[in-house]
Amino acid sequence: PEWWRVKNTRIMHLTRQIEPFSKIGIKIGGNKGIVNATSTYWGPSWKMIVHMDSPIEAYGIYPGGQSGNPGSVHYTDFIESWAAGEYYQLNTSADIEKFSEHIINSFQLNPTK
Repeated sequence: PEWWRVKNTRIMHLTRQIEPFSKIGIKIGGNKGIVNATSTYWGPSWKMIVHMDSPIEAYGIYPGGQSGNPGSVHYTDFIESWAAGEYYQLNTSADIEKFSEHIINSFQLNPTK
């Protein structure tokens, strides 16, 4: 059988007992002791590449999605890309209007003194 089937890499929901909220059988190679090491239950989480030019150019990926809600369509957005070794360009500007076309929802926290 294919190695990813034998290894059976999975990303478990925090509850661990609710398997439908987890991602099981991720198609990813690797083993312990190598670059991008993965096993059944662990692997690299946040991966990032930054070119320290001006302006900064950065790429990143994590094994999950934009939402922590298992009912959201964005719950597992990046898992397949993460397993394939792909990265997404990160928005690094402080000017939020520059990226307004990409924003689905936002909120602002205003601490009181």
